[in-house]
Amino acid sequence: LAAAKHVEGSIPASELHVPEYDLAYLGGNCPVQAEGTIKEKAFYFRARGDRWSLSIGADPIGAPEWTHVEICGAAFEAGWMDEDEAQEYLERALALYAAGRPGAQLPPVG
Repeated sequence: LAAAKHVEGSIPASELHVPEYDLAYLGGNCPVQAEGTIKEKAFYFRARGDRWSLSIGADPIGAPEWTHVEICGAAFEAGWMDEDEAQEYLERALALYAAGRPGAQLPPVG
């Protein structure tokens, strides 16, 4: 994953292995969203405001089993990222999940 940023609690992009996953949808603005499956579990990616998140589980929106959140730029920048950037973040988080790494949490907005 070229140009993937290293964040505290994650592993460098050069050490990540992106697992196989099925991407059903990726697109939109404010929020940018993606949906699909990994290891037969649903995932939901969302980028809005200054952060993006990936949640995985039988109900990834209502009751996720695993969640990873990162800050991404200044206010409102995340919701306008292009699809290539969104897929880069998505794949980095999927690799963390597949490696058995814990997800990162941030305080709620507001």
